[in-house]
Amino acid sequence: MAANLNELVAQKRTYRGHDQVCRFFAGLELVEPGVVPAPRWRPDSPEEARAPTRAWAGVGRKSG
Repeated sequence: MAANLNELVAQKRTYRGHDQVCRFFAGLELVEPGVVPAPRWRPDSPEEARAPTRAWAGVGRKSG
């Protein structure tokens, strides 16, 4: 599916799993709730948190 989509759009996408995305935060302190599906990163409502997605979200900060 992703390969087909990439043939049709100008901005190519690379889909990664949770472990792969977490590696981008190596050496950083994760802000709660960590690396989670995007709608679950500090949602405004329970309904928003249940939205379907294939995107991961997280915020990391340098320690010290």
